Parts: sequence; structure tokens; C-alpha cells
Amino acid sequence: MDITPQRINEAIKKSGGSIRGVAKVADIPQSTLQRYASGKNDVPIDKLKAIAKATGVTAAYLLGWDSVSQQPEPALVIPPILNDVQVAFSGGAGDGLEQADIDALVTIAERMKKYRDENKDHRAWEAAKSRKKPAH
Repeated sequence: MDITPQRINEAIKKSGGSIRGVAKVADIPQSTLQRYASGKNDVPIDKLKAIAKATGVTAAYLLGWDSVSQQPEPALVIPPILNDVQVAFSGGAGDGLEQADIDALVTIAERMKKYRDENKDHRAWEAAKSRKKPAH
């Protein structure tokens, strides 16, 4: 296997993202990124740079030219909890957003998940109670 697809997959995994999320941030169709990550298609340099930026690594690292993966400036990190949310941003998840915006969204998503999990038993009990027929 060529080193570039392997490094793309590693970079996606290490960034905590998904193919879908990285494709959106890099402004590359998901199916195209999947072909790059599987080695089916060669990656044009402009797309390679976009993938590198979206995953927080250097293009040289993705090409196998460098063993150090860190970019000099960190890319916008979008945690997995926001993979479904990030695609809703118009113009791409990275446009006009700062890391503080992403952090705030993560906090909101985590609180919503906690609330949902804490109230799951209560909702199930209420639903079961409403299905019971009163005895005559």
C-alpha cells in the first residue's frame, strides 16, 4: 500500500474526526476522500493540502516525506461528537469558526447527551405508564 492513503487514514483517526467530517472541512466530496484514503485515486496537491489542514498534519507527512506530523499552527479540531452537527454549517464547518466556537458546541452537545441519558429511564417509564389501560 502506498504511504499516502495509510497516512491519510492515520491523520483522520488521530484528529478524532471521520471521513465525513474531514471531507466537509477540507471541502472535498466524501466519496472522493474515501477513494484517496483507500488508494484508489491519487491525491492532487491542492486536495492533499486541504486534507492536511483539516486533520492537523503537514502535506509532507501525508506524502511520507516527513515523520513529524504536526503542523506549525494547529488546525481547527472538530471532535467526533460534532460529526453530525458540523455538516450543517453553511459553506463548510471551518468557515468563520474559531476553536472557541467548536468548544462551545461540544459543551452544548455533551450537556444534551447527558440530559438525554439521565432522562432515558424516566421517559421510558412515562411511555409505559401511558400505554397501560386503566382497570375497570
